[in-house]
Amino acid sequence: MPRYCISCDTPLQASWRGICQGWKADGFCGGQYFVEKDPPTSARPLTQVSDDVNVLPVPESPLANVLGGVADGAVILVLGPGGVGKSTAVAHLSWHVARARNGRVFWCNADQHETLVKAVFLRTKTPITNVYVEENNADPLRIWNETRKNDVIVVDSLQPWVRTANPAEFLRSIKRKHRTTFVIARVNAAGHVAGPTETEHEVDAVVYMTAEAFEVPDKCRWTPTPRRIERKQF
Repeated sequence: MPRYCISCDTPLQASWRGICQGWKADGFCGGQYFVEKDPPTSARPLTQVSDDVNVLPVPESPLANVLGGVADGAVILVLGPGGVGKSTAVAHLSWHVARARNGRVFWCNADQHETLVKAVFLRTKTPITNVYVEENNADPLRIWNETRKNDVIVVDSLQPWVRTANPAEFLRSIKRKHRTTFVIARVNAAGHVAGPTETEHEVDAVVYMTAEAFEVPDKCRWTPTPRRIERKQF
């Protein structure tokens, strides 16, 4: 452990031979008494960090229930095979999250025509006020720069939206924007999102949807896991 001069708080150097070569306000120190202590750090003590996670109040739904609510600013990966209802579940929950935050929903659409996106909301009797559709474009992160922190982003779906980019790096970029975000993605035969294996490590929660249930096997930063909710219609 480093030793510091008790007169001027200068760290002791081996070449000083026990006499401080530091300086005080009134000149050369020359102190001969040193004390061991931890070096200074800019890191924040955990005791000063709030233990309150802001979980937003949203109506009950299978997706909301399996997550134990939605933490403000979380990035949530929703996985499942095609046609299982991922977009439908996310449409319903994302609007209510945006409402709780007095924000808007931005639907980054790469999987279906915008008229079908509207139909998804109407099918679940979810209002379409304050919902905007963004078509896939050359700069997939541009939309984050056009939104406010209380807006909700939906990426439908991950693989076509990022095109040739690295999905894991795309998710890391999303997290740096501090927006509550739902990322919809298809899974391969093994049940994992297609692409680099680190993709699922870059989000705050991972939900798996099947024809039978919504499941959070092992990752949700604000709710104990595993969790499973049986499917039901909205």
